[in-house]
Amino acid sequence: MARLIVPLAEKKVDKAKAAEKQYTLWDGGGLHLLVMPSGKKLWRLKYRFKNHERLMALGSYDNVSLKEARIKRDNLKKEIADGIDPAAEKKKIKAETTGTYNDPDSFEYVALEWHRKNNYLPRWKPTYGELILSRLTKDVFPDIGNIAISKIETKDLVKVLEKIEKRPAIETAHRIQGYITQICRHAVRTAKIKYNPATDLEGGLPPTQTKNYPALTKPIDIANYLQKINDPDFIKCRYVTKCLLLLQPLLFTRPGELRLLEWSEIDYEEKLIDIPATKMKSKKAHYVPLSRQAISILNSLKSRAGNSKYVFASKKDSNSPLSEHTANMALMRMGFQGELTPHGFRATARTVAREKLFVDVEYLEIQLAHKTMAPNGTAYDRVAFLPERHQIMQVWADYLDDLQVGRPAKKHWLKYLPPVIEE
Repeated sequence: MARLIVPLAEKKVDKAKAAEKQYTLWDGGGLHLLVMPSGKKLWRLKYRFKNHERLMALGSYDNVSLKEARIKRDNLKKEIADGIDPAAEKKKIKAETTGTYNDPDSFEYVALEWHRKNNYLPRWKPTYGELILSRLTKDVFPDIGNIAISKIETKDLVKVLEKIEKRPAIETAHRIQGYITQICRHAVRTAKIKYNPATDLEGGLPPTQTKNYPALTKPIDIANYLQKINDPDFIKCRYVTKCLLLLQPLLFTRPGELRLLEWSEIDYEEKLIDIPATKMKSKKAHYVPLSRQAISILNSLKSRAGNSKYVFASKKDSNSPLSEHTANMALMRMGFQGELTPHGFRATARTVAREKLFVDVEYLEIQLAHKTMAPNGTAYDRVAFLPERHQIMQVWADYLDDLQVGRPAKKHWLKYLPPVIEE
């Protein structure tokens, strides 16, 4: 059931006070006020265009009153109805003002052309496309945006990357190097340039340091987590978030795969989740067998779900899933910062299921949807070892139950697992 939004009153907006964290006051029709910790109040419009979610800034409350913000919202809604994306139009006007948009040979023009092509296919999720454009606007366009792409040399690109590297922001520098390489490759394909000046950038930046997600790999720590997350006096989050944090260690999925889970993807008869290829990192559909415990949690959520298609629906908008930051923020509030992340549960399952339950690595890799190759050289599909994986997921869920209540691990776990075939 969609949440009822009561229109704002000018008095309420005027008296809105800053808090430790930013918060949102909704007015209706996607219009909302973002109250920042600094006390600044910013109008934003959330809307959908061609089935993509968009967010547009409408100015600060210091300069735009509630009445004026509503007029802006209504005018922009008319544009959307006429097939115009107001955010894209705003960027176009800004580019024309700076003089770069009308120059089809400029680096910025070519970059925006490359961005539009990838963003609207769609190859990227809206949030990812916005992140790329934000990085280019901040770190690339100010230095080389106005330069004709045919006149850009490798040394010009090196200066851009060195500037980012000195911040220091090595990982961002590597990502922007990748964007620049693809933009120049696009310019070659569209006959704007004959040679890609980004080709020789490879190896110029120092390597990024691989960071592992914090994870619990000792049974005593896992038991502590499960006991706390099930303690009503300890838990500091909504019930739907609690269920997300309970299901994450049970299912081995990536956080995004679970957060975006839809009711239509759950097959209760076969006791599994069918994740479509579009939601998977590998772009291949994946089956996740469900234990009794996982089904019980899902059933408890179903009774509260209303009409939302999402298992983990947002409190603000039942037609949207929880924010990607919700689970992490909940863990931080409960004191797990630096010890655990939602993604870390995958390492927990991979490590403990192998060391304590002796689950075959091959089965674990398939269940984690890692790229696993069969002896004949073909990747396993989603039905590979499905009966065995059903057994493993139930054994794992029972093992977690025993940890939570302090029971010693049963010796008969092994009888549920596929036999080891000796060579």
